[in-house]
This record gives sequence, structure tokens and C-alpha cells, in this order.
Amino acid sequence: MSHTVARQIAGLHRLSVPELKQRWRDLYGEEPPAYNRAFLIKRLAYRLRELVHGGLPEATKQRMRDILREAGLAEEGLTPGRGRLPKRSQHRPILGTRLVRDVTG
Repeated sequence: MSHTVARQIAGLHRLSVPELKQRWRDLYGEEPPAYNRAFLIKRLAYRLRELVHGGLPEATKQRMRDILREAGLAEEGLTPGRGRLPKRSQHRPILGTRLVRDVTG
């Protein structure tokens, strides 16, 4: 990794959330997602490296799209990492729910 990229990535930790969001707009050309500061820093660091060293090979992107399609998670026009997960079924408990069986009754 070049020194300038490493310096830019290190500097992300000193930026405020509004500054991180502006940096997102500069690097991605779109509005930032409504995630926390740590997420923005990680994704911006990835983007800085991606711009300098290139992104994933096309074969890897295609394989990711294939996996998403096979799992029923892909929609037309969406790319890996930019899609939306389907909504959770309302008939299932939320993640982390603990089920306890009562055998006394």
C-alpha cells in the first residue's frame, strides 16, 4: 500500500461523521448509508485501497452474483455488496431469541 493511501486511511479516524459522509460522497459519488462511524471508516478505507490497487476481479464478482442468485437473494440490476437482503419472515423469531421448553405443564 502506498504511503499516501495509508496516510489517508489513518486520517479517516480523525474526521467527524459529517466529514466522513462528505468523503463518502467524494469517493462513491452517492449519498452515504445511515450506518455508524466505524462502518463508514471501514468502507472508506476499502474504497481508498480499491481505487489505488483495483477492485475484485470480474470472475470473482460474477461468482458472487451466481451465489446470490442461487440463494434467491439476487435481484436484477443489483451487484454484490449493494443489494438488499429480503425482509425477515414475520413467522419466525428474531435473531438471538432464546426458546425454552416448559416440561412441567
